[in-house]
Amino acid sequence: METSRFHNTRTKRPRRTMGTLSLIGLALGVILLLAGHPAFPPAEAGPRPTTHRSTTLSQTLAGVTSGHARLNSLVALPKTCVTACQGSGDPTAQTDGMRAFATSTTIYLPLISRSFPFPIAFVSNRDGNWEIYAMDPDGGNPRRLTEDPADDLSPSWSPSALLAFTSNRDGDLEIYRVDATGGNLTQLTNNAYNDFGPTWSPDGARIAFVSDRDSTEEIYNEEIYVMNADGTGLIRLTDHPAADRDPAWSPDGQHIAFASNRDGNWEIYVMNADGSNPVNLTNSEGDDSGPAWSPDGAKIAFTSNRDRNSEIYVMDADGRHQTRLTINPAVDARPAWSPDGARIAFMSNRDNNSGTGALPSRHGLATESHALIWRFLVIGEGGPAKSLVRLSEIYVMDAEDGDNLINLTNHPADDIDPAWAP
Repeated sequence: METSRFHNTRTKRPRRTMGTLSLIGLALGVILLLAGHPAFPPAEAGPRPTTHRSTTLSQTLAGVTSGHARLNSLVALPKTCVTACQGSGDPTAQTDGMRAFATSTTIYLPLISRSFPFPIAFVSNRDGNWEIYAMDPDGGNPRRLTEDPADDLSPSWSPSALLAFTSNRDGDLEIYRVDATGGNLTQLTNNAYNDFGPTWSPDGARIAFVSDRDSTEEIYNEEIYVMNADGTGLIRLTDHPAADRDPAWSPDGQHIAFASNRDGNWEIYVMNADGSNPVNLTNSEGDDSGPAWSPDGAKIAFTSNRDRNSEIYVMDADGRHQTRLTINPAVDARPAWSPDGARIAFMSNRDNNSGTGALPSRHGLATESHALIWRFLVIGEGGPAKSLVRLSEIYVMDAEDGDNLINLTNHPADDIDPAWAP
């Protein structure tokens, strides 16, 4: 189990002078804070897999498979970690009547299992237009998070269970944010251009996204920008005549992978988080797009049509050992890693789903914003992706070899663009 992303734990800060009563109060306060995070509503009675996210606990629980663990025991959490991690807003451990207590050096918290604690957001037109949904990683408990006559796409989870997404609800594409229940809608970008494809930094402080705001009447161009989580502090990261899109932060926050056609076709690049030193990682004859870092930062999954069909590949973070994970005549695209790095979710039309409102040909889209949505979802501008009609279901497979394929959505409508909560 990786540890770098399991660091967000909010607890009360211990007082400098602590007697017996204050120790008890501290432990009770911790329990109350850990019990109510909106992203993970209480499950039915019964054992639930552990979801605590501090680095210390991740190290303690190394080797336990996320989403399947059955732990009902007290785990020691050093107060130094409690103090350092407080205020992140992302607690997920739950209590179940077990005793929690504190000593002068350690807080002991009961870890109670919860079924599939890390939700997958996805996009579906099952209710008539494209909206954001969430489901448990086994495909259960699908719930609608956005509800608007416009189209909402490209969901991205923050470490504190906020959800950024793209919407054309104000006429062009803009970046919005909601909480894990779909409430507290906030518009983060607001201009006459198109901003889309948000992705959170690992610390939840910034959002990278794609914008065409530097296009001219003669030349259309997409560049990667970054802004603070509240929409302020806009910085342009890429500045190239070619198009740059699909930003993806490395787990340590030091690099951003992205797709660009600056070398003639779509390739995966990586740059420093400030936009410097871009390096081509794939350098293939096909189109490569949609990079996604593994939670430990060692691998990057991506979509490629280098074998004349859209498939999921994985490579080392430096571009070596590029390996094909899916082999199917259908279209497989948009990989998303599970928090433990063991599984990859992706979208595919391999079940020949008829759909209820499938995407039309890119050239038949009615508005510029719809055309941008289409370009964002497919691979590049041509080849097999150009004729893609629908991406129907969300699947999950083993990250190591592509085995153990499971259809998670299995719905007559079209389900696309998965995003696994970190």
